[in-house]
Amino acid sequence: AYRAAERFEQATGRYPGTPVTDGDESWQSDAVELYMTMRHLAADLKLNVQVDKDCALEVARYGACEMHNVAAFVGGVASQAGLKILLQQFVPFNSTFIFNGIHGSSYTFVL
Repeated sequence: AYRAAERFEQATGRYPGTPVTDGDESWQSDAVELYMTMRHLAADLKLNVQVDKDCALEVARYGACEMHNVAAFVGGVASQAGLKILLQQFVPFNSTFIFNGIHGSSYTFVL
């Protein structure tokens, strides 16, 4: 969904769900266009996945806003890793850190 949102932004010059003018409530039409972009992206990448229309609706509904609690958590994790590197004390996570804001879980992967 996020790659499709980037494609949408490249095509239209704005992110899905962001208003064109003040008081504009066109996020529903953006969701339909984003859903089609998601389907085309999956086909271009030759992915055999079911594209979820609810996911496109949710991405368009929040209109490129950042959830404050997720931003605070990720910022805290990044600052903690930065301090570990600067102080050369303890070991920061190995390679890739993924935070799932929906379930409140995080994972590290060595790639």
